[in-house]
Amino acid sequence: MINLKLHKTNVNNKRFGYWSNDIKNPRRTSLLLSPGAYSGKFFKNFEKYLSDTDLFICPDFPARGFSEPQGDNSVNGMANTIDKFISILNLNNIYLIGFSYGTQIATELLKINEKRFKKAILIASGEFFNTITRVILKIIFMPFLFSGTLRNKIRKYVLKYIYVPNKNLKEINLQWISTLSYKIPKNKIIYTPTIFVDFEKDQYVTKTSKNNIKEVFINSRTIIVDKIHPSNITNFDRLFKIYWKKIYE
Repeated sequence: MINLKLHKTNVNNKRFGYWSNDIKNPRRTSLLLSPGAYSGKFFKNFEKYLSDTDLFICPDFPARGFSEPQGDNSVNGMANTIDKFISILNLNNIYLIGFSYGTQIATELLKINEKRFKKAILIASGEFFNTITRVILKIIFMPFLFSGTLRNKIRKYVLKYIYVPNKNLKEINLQWISTLSYKIPKNKIIYTPTIFVDFEKDQYVTKTSKNNIKEVFINSRTIIVDKIHPSNITNFDRLFKIYWKKIYE
């Protein structure tokens, strides 16, 4: 069993946090990108499933955990920050593993410099929601930017019907506004060997989106797992427990 510990560095002269197990001479180096508005500490919940012969690095996204905001809260902005973080740690030949929201950042990282990565594993990837739902959610979440009283009322209402991590409003806005604006890259081919882990009845990612992103990754294969998109620690624990070795090894 590994032990992920907090580390801090600076990216663009701002504090950047990440979690790592500090192993020397690892068999593999993996960068794990968390789902939604989480810090890299999210992966401490699954340490028992992670190999003690491998190095795992789990960054806090900007404005999450111990990482300060960077100013550009788009998916592409997040990816540019993490790309600079990778350069600071001088990482290469990396296994890039993204979960849900983290897959969008992973896709952008591969666009920036795919030569860094040996393999990618993208779990529940694509554009989230259909077009109509995306427009509705943008309208719902936009007030989070403004009036404190109004956004708290909206947050309370939204929590009844859709999954939003119980984080502060700034983190929620960063996740939802950025992911609702994200588009699968066009006119870009990615050659890195990639495994897509798709959910049979994914309530967030449409079949069209799944097919579109696979057109970008020409050296990919798909593993179909549980019926729904994981949305809590219990769901992710099941994913790690049953499928982790199959998709990672």
